[in-house]
Amino acid sequence: MNIKTVLIIFGIILILVAGIIFLRFNMQNLAARNGNQVSLAKVTVNKQVFTTEVARTPKTQEEGLSDRKNLAQDHGMLFIFSKPGRYSFWMRRMNFPLDLIYINGTKIVQIFNNVPPPSDKNSTNLPIYQSTQPADKVLEINGGLSQKYGFKKGDTVDISL
Repeated sequence: MNIKTVLIIFGIILILVAGIIFLRFNMQNLAARNGNQVSLAKVTVNKQVFTTEVARTPKTQEEGLSDRKNLAQDHGMLFIFSKPGRYSFWMRRMNFPLDLIYINGTKIVQIFNNVPPPSDKNSTNLPIYQSTQPADKVLEINGGLSQKYGFKKGDTVDISL
């Protein structure tokens, strides 16, 4: 075997090892994300269907939609809590406006329409949005869609996990 053949074989082995390391790293990141228990649910309000990520853990609930560039028009995030309460939300690290829809059981109890993202991304002094009535779920969708589709307090929400 000449030196050129040895170098080619060594290069192929090096590329394979680098590929295995890269795949393992990506699988660990995927496993970590799945460990955050992000799953999907179909949420229907007034015949409008949204595909939502479900945030169940404190970590995914705190993170929410922060740092995302945008959200598809028929998508959102659903926050599910173990019991009804007056849960607080803010727009930390958000890049686009949201509608915050507070739900108790299957009924909308309050809507904050077109909540703007912060003007200063590093600010810690942000408005807090909290329902005046207990809620066990909060649906976040693109700002303005609640008004566009005529969502209101008392509307029924159907959730399919």
